[in-house]
Amino acid sequence: MDTSAFVTSLATSFAIFIVLLFLYSWLSRTSSNFVIYYPLRISRGLGPPEDVKSRSPWAWLREAWQASEKEIIDLAGLDAAVYINFLDAVLQILGYSAFFCVPVLVPLAVTSDNYSTAVRAPTDPAFGGFDKLSMGNIAKKNKSRIWAFLIAAYWLSIVTYIVLWQKYKHIINVRDQVLSANARPEQFTVLVQNLPPPTNGTRSEQVDAFFRKLHPDAYEKCLVVTKLHKVCFSS
Repeated sequence: MDTSAFVTSLATSFAIFIVLLFLYSWLSRTSSNFVIYYPLRISRGLGPPEDVKSRSPWAWLREAWQASEKEIIDLAGLDAAVYINFLDAVLQILGYSAFFCVPVLVPLAVTSDNYSTAVRAPTDPAFGGFDKLSMGNIAKKNKSRIWAFLIAAYWLSIVTYIVLWQKYKHIINVRDQVLSANARPEQFTVLVQNLPPPTNGTRSEQVDAFFRKLHPDAYEKCLVVTKLHKVCFSS
């Protein structure tokens, strides 16, 4: 990797970030844009925040960090809480992975010299900079260092499985609590189409027999919905 190109890209991205931050700070303080930046507060009759004119562009980060999961669900809904949990899972996976990879793999790769000693053709690309932090800088015959990278792959897989299992379990529990408090019929309804012709009995009896056999404790009843637009147009 070309280090100078990386630094240039980083500086360009930072400059774009500053410009977008300035635009956000300016637009969010304009009264005509309050309905865009504070729609929930306005719909509830609260209006924009009192300190909107002097509000820091980082205020929303502090509020989002300090908000509890219940507050997020009340203000933004269940989908927002699921998204926050997803981001938290990503950060946990990165953190636990770095706990092993940074102090172990990076020194092993940096202290190797495969890129500098390997015989390459003149047309082969030159390696340097961040390339020396990768497993490619490990010599092929250095099995002990290769084993460290293999262990890291298993470590990353185990960490990912455990974090995702915990998050999915937590999200399922939160979803059950939210739906049990504000349950709607459409959340427990399944639409079934393209059924084969019933062999014995009516269509309702066919669906009843099928779902009562698979879900005897959860199935309630079925309702046959017929498309009537063809009949209306033909008449």
